Amino acid sequence: MQACWHPASQQLEHVLKGIWTIESNDKSVQAKVLPDATPYLVFQRDGSRLISSDNDGDTWSQASLSGPRTKAFEIQLAPSSQIFIVQLNCTGGLPVLGLPMDHVTDRCEDLTRVVDRSFQIEELSDRFLNSPCNVSCIRLFESWLNKRASEAINPQVQDAVTEMKECGGLRGVSTLATHVGVSRRHLGRLVRENIGLAPKLLEKIIRFDRAVQLTRIRPILALPQIAISAGYADQSHMNRDFMQLAGITPREVQKDAGHLVW
Repeated sequence: MQACWHPASQQLEHVLKGIWTIESNDKSVQAKVLPDATPYLVFQRDGSRLISSDNDGDTWSQASLSGPRTKAFEIQLAPSSQIFIVQLNCTGGLPVLGLPMDHVTDRCEDLTRVVDRSFQIEELSDRFLNSPCNVSCIRLFESWLNKRASEAINPQVQDAVTEMKECGGLRGVSTLATHVGVSRRHLGRLVRENIGLAPKLLEKIIRFDRAVQLTRIRPILALPQIAISAGYADQSHMNRDFMQLAGITPREVQKDAGHLVW
């Protein structure tokens, strides 16, 4: 398998994390996708075949939307397949797609069926198939995102997410609501619509994702150190979240991080 990460340009980093290019070569690829609160747009070349444990064994559409997840799921990419994964920021889904994210939480959908035709997904897919190389494909997606990302991200949601990340998901929903100047109930509605998750669950996934990244980037760290650095009270609390959200332990991530594609 060949996988390359292309981080978002400064112009797009308010809605885009980056773009993955993945080729399976002559072998199939199996992987576990961990929840990280972000939506993904997945585009497949002709002849590619991507299936997952959450779509009854059906092949994903040529242009698919994987909504924000609350649990890990399995994927399988057939040999000689090539896919492009456009990873939006957790706050980028609604501005880019014009689609409330709580409509697609824990779902894989045909992108052409869930967004308005004015978004020109079919035209984008056709141009993607005819692009001569990976660089051309990436430039194509970036150009499309530039046109689509004109809608402003809700500042209260952005402020709440920034605070969650800076505090490792430890502020609490009531404190966050006070911080951004809205009621707890209104913050819940805003976060569910813009991100697809309840605020408390979003905090949990932010903390979990921070621990996952630490186990990947600094695998020599002892697990108790990773737990504290990620914002957990101790390792047992981290272990519990790993099992609830991903069905694996932090130790398994350390040993097999290369097979966790997303």
